[in-house]
This record gives sequence, C-alpha cells and structure tokens, in this order.
Amino acid sequence: MMRCFSYAQKRLDKCVFGEDKPACKQCPVHCYQPTRREEMKQIMRWAGPRMLWRHPVLTVRHFIDDKRPVPELPEKYQRKK
Repeated sequence: MMRCFSYAQKRLDKCVFGEDKPACKQCPVHCYQPTRREEMKQIMRWAGPRMLWRHPVLTVRHFIDDKRPVPELPEKYQRKK
C-alpha cells in the first residue's frame, strides 16, 4: 500500500496543472502508467464508499472538485500543430 501512496505522491508532485489539478478521471493528461492506473481504480473503488463514513467533509470536497471544469493545458505541454 505504501508503494502505491509514494507513486501517487510522485505523480501529484509532477502534475502539469499544479494546484489547479482536476480529478484524475477527468484529466486530459494520463500521468499514471496503464497498470498503475488500473491498480489505483481498484483502490478508489474500495476506498470511495468508506471515505464517506470516515471523512465526510473530504468526500464532499472531492465531489465538488469533480464538478470543476478542467483547466487549459499549459502552453508548454500542448501539442504543436
């Protein structure tokens, strides 16, 4: 479990959106490797319902963050035409 946490932490630290980061499922940039992405999906499916009971305020904040629009990709990371 700690291995997943440290991997996720590294990915968040390197996120091109910084503090304006959208929820991973809505993000246009997939920074997780495909195998890790599936692993994280399984973890979220397990943890999601439990988060509601253990951390209701964080759950509400997460739902609000899900509704935010995805910010524009920084120019440095946009595809060249």
